Amino acid sequence: MVITPKKQLILFNLVMILVAVGIIALVVVPYVGSIGDMRQDIASTQETLEARRAHVVESRRSIQELPAVEESVKKYQEMTIRVGDELAVITTFERLAAEHGIEQQLLPSFVEQKGGKQQHPYPYYEFQFVNSGTYEQHVKYLRSLELLPYYVMIDSMQFERAKGKQGDSPDLITRFTARVYATP
Repeated sequence: MVITPKKQLILFNLVMILVAVGIIALVVVPYVGSIGDMRQDIASTQETLEARRAHVVESRRSIQELPAVEESVKKYQEMTIRVGDELAVITTFERLAAEHGIEQQLLPSFVEQKGGKQQHPYPYYEFQFVNSGTYEQHVKYLRSLELLPYYVMIDSMQFERAKGKQGDSPDLITRFTARVYATP
């Protein structure tokens, strides 16, 4: 059987088309699939890198803000006393009272808050004062409390005239409770 040149050309073209389809099916399609997988991998890698970059930026910002935070912590520590330093505070209160001519009765206690929503969520020392002296002495004493390096918080104060005292500057009795916050 003799194949005419026209049939040979058609047959050759069919074989070439089948070979091309085979190459496309066996080579190109898997590579196109792997290119899609590569796109997903690239997108995933890019997201990971963006997250790491954001973390690095936050870390740098935190490192830059560290001196300001340390300064704030230092100020906080200066305005509080350490747990266990109550004797030094009591001694200071008594020394100031003596300097200003105040007779002082002082009752200290430690209040440690744990959990819940309390009015004062941090531990503090509470000092109950009963002071006796003239009005001027009391004012000077209170001013000296304001100058201490730690905060002495007084919510309310009661003044009453001392019984049996008369004259130009009668003695007053002052009652108040003061808080001094403590850090561990």
